[in-house]
Amino acid sequence: MDRENVYIGTPITRVVRRDGRVLVTSSRGEEEFDHVIFATHADTSLQLLADASLLETNILGSFEFSKKIATLHTDLEVYL
Repeated sequence: MDRENVYIGTPITRVVRRDGRVLVTSSRGEEEFDHVIFATHADTSLQLLADASLLETNILGSFEFSKKIATLHTDLEVYL
Protein backbone atom coordinates (compact mmCIF):
# COMPACT_ATOMS: atom_id res chain seq x y z
CA MET A 1 0.00 0.00 0.00
CA ASP A 2 1.31 3.42 -0.91
CA ARG A 3 1.19 6.01 1.87
CA GLU A 4 -0.12 8.61 -0.59
CA ASN A 5 -3.29 6.49 -0.86
CA VAL A 6 -4.00 6.58 2.88
CA TYR A 7 -6.29 9.40 3.99
CA ILE A 8 -6.49 10.09 7.71
CA GLY A 9 -9.17 12.41 9.08
CA THR A 10 -11.42 11.94 6.05
CA PRO A 11 -15.01 11.47 7.26
CA ILE A 12 -17.02 8.91 5.27
CA THR A 13 -20.69 9.74 4.78
CA ARG A 14 -21.98 6.97 2.49
CA VAL A 15 -21.00 3.57 1.08
CA VAL A 16 -22.95 1.93 -1.74
CA ARG A 17 -22.30 -1.11 -3.95
CA ARG A 18 -22.79 -0.74 -7.68
CA ASP A 19 -21.92 -3.12 -10.53
CA GLY A 20 -19.44 -5.15 -8.50
CA ARG A 21 -17.66 -2.04 -7.19
CA VAL A 22 -17.99 0.04 -4.03
CA LEU A 23 -18.63 3.77 -4.12
CA VAL A 24 -17.46 5.66 -1.05
CA THR A 25 -18.57 9.22 -0.44
CA SER A 26 -16.36 11.26 1.85
CA SER A 27 -15.16 14.81 2.35
CA ARG A 28 -12.97 14.12 -0.72
CA GLY A 29 -16.04 13.41 -2.89
CA GLU A 30 -17.07 10.05 -4.36
CA GLU A 31 -14.40 7.42 -5.02
CA GLU A 32 -14.64 3.89 -6.40
CA PHE A 33 -13.02 0.83 -4.82
CA ASP A 34 -12.92 -2.95 -5.27
CA HIS A 35 -13.62 -3.68 -1.60
CA VAL A 36 -14.30 -1.84 1.64
CA ILE A 37 -13.59 -2.94 5.21
CA PHE A 38 -15.66 -1.27 7.91
CA ALA A 39 -13.58 -0.67 11.06
CA THR A 40 -16.41 0.97 13.00
CA HIS A 41 -19.10 0.00 15.47
CA ALA A 42 -21.93 -2.00 13.95
CA ASP A 43 -24.45 0.83 14.19
CA THR A 44 -22.09 3.22 12.43
CA SER A 45 -21.43 0.70 9.67
CA LEU A 46 -25.16 0.26 9.18
CA GLN A 47 -25.68 4.03 8.94
CA LEU A 48 -22.93 4.33 6.31
CA LEU A 49 -24.08 1.38 4.19
CA ALA A 50 -26.72 2.94 1.94
CA ASP A 51 -27.83 -0.34 0.37
CA ALA A 52 -27.71 -2.69 3.35
CA SER A 53 -29.39 -6.03 2.73
CA LEU A 54 -31.99 -7.40 5.12
CA LEU A 55 -29.40 -9.81 6.52
CA GLU A 56 -26.87 -6.99 7.05
CA THR A 57 -29.54 -4.85 8.68
CA ASN A 58 -30.54 -7.69 11.01
CA ILE A 59 -26.96 -8.54 11.99
CA LEU A 60 -25.57 -5.01 12.32
CA GLY A 61 -28.76 -3.77 13.99
CA SER A 62 -28.75 -6.46 16.67
CA PHE A 63 -25.71 -5.22 18.63
CA GLU A 64 -26.30 -3.71 22.05
CA PHE A 65 -23.93 -1.17 23.54
CA SER A 66 -23.20 -0.08 27.09
CA LYS A 67 -21.01 2.66 28.48
CA LYS A 68 -17.76 1.56 30.07
CA ILE A 69 -15.06 3.54 31.82
CA ALA A 70 -11.45 2.80 30.87
CA THR A 71 -8.25 4.32 32.18
CA LEU A 72 -5.30 4.36 29.83
CA HIS A 73 -1.83 4.85 31.25
CA THR A 74 1.82 3.96 30.77
CA ASP A 75 2.79 3.51 34.43
CA LEU A 76 4.56 0.14 34.60
CA GLU A 77 4.19 0.13 38.40
CA VAL A 78 0.53 -0.78 37.91
CA TYR A 79 1.57 -4.16 36.52
CA LEU A 80 4.08 -5.02 39.28
